[in-house]
Amino acid sequence: MGKKEKDIDNRIRRMIRENSPEPSRNPWLERKVLNRLPPSIRPVFGLPEIVGMGIVIVAIILMINSEIQKLYNWDSVVEFDYSVLVCCLLSGLSVATYAVLTMLKKC
Repeated sequence: MGKKEKDIDNRIRRMIRENSPEPSRNPWLERKVLNRLPPSIRPVFGLPEIVGMGIVIVAIILMINSEIQKLYNWDSVVEFDYSVLVCCLLSGLSVATYAVLTMLKKC
């Protein structure tokens, strides 16, 4: 930017400042930016979510362990059920998906 452009910019700046009205001073309309800032960084998961996910994960691990034990000691078709194992794995996948999506949403 050359000297001529800076002079033109300064003249325009002065004209705008001289011709613009004085802003009104109303304390009710002033922005209070510091009061609008969050107090601190919020955790990604709350306590109820952590407890709920922990209970679900423990239940899934126990069920998968039980089904794997039945599979190793397979005496008859009635004891082992593939659907229970599949439901446990899908439940674990849904808990993991929920946790990942929540973390991505809040980051």
